[in-house]
Amino acid sequence: MSNASDRLVEILERHRTHSEALLGLAEEKRSAIVSNAVQELDRITLAEMEHVGAIRRLEEDRKMTVEILGSRIGTRADAKLDDIAARLDDAERERLQAARGSLRTVLDRLRERNAGNKELLDASVSHFHGFFTALRNLRADRPVYDRRGIPSAGGRPLLDRTA
Repeated sequence: MSNASDRLVEILERHRTHSEALLGLAEEKRSAIVSNAVQELDRITLAEMEHVGAIRRLEEDRKMTVEILGSRIGTRADAKLDDIAARLDDAERERLQAARGSLRTVLDRLRERNAGNKELLDASVSHFHGFFTALRNLRADRPVYDRRGIPSAGGRPLLDRTA
């Protein structure tokens, strides 16, 4: 049994490693969003995609390993880690639960950071949306005045720098 359970722990640890890398990228992304560094955001997004792809592959390995382990210990192919851990010996159970716990901690931190980044992006999009809505709603039938309070003779420029 230990071979399959060792493999499962290894998969969870590799998942944690990729998730920690995603957490680091999320921290970088926050700075890039605040400074509006579009090229940096592109670089970060590409790096994130690599880690997400690796996690997808690990998830497939995990499903296969759980199926193999389940056939050996008498659990379903889609068994939860708690169900699997309950049927392992003490040492294997502790290793599995420790790996799951450390992964969960990193995933919780990643979820929090991503939520913060989403709020920053939403605020940025809202700001630009408001700005462009205001520009779109400019009406040509309203006069533009110069500093002296006289209507401008040159028509209505998009952004009047003389007023």
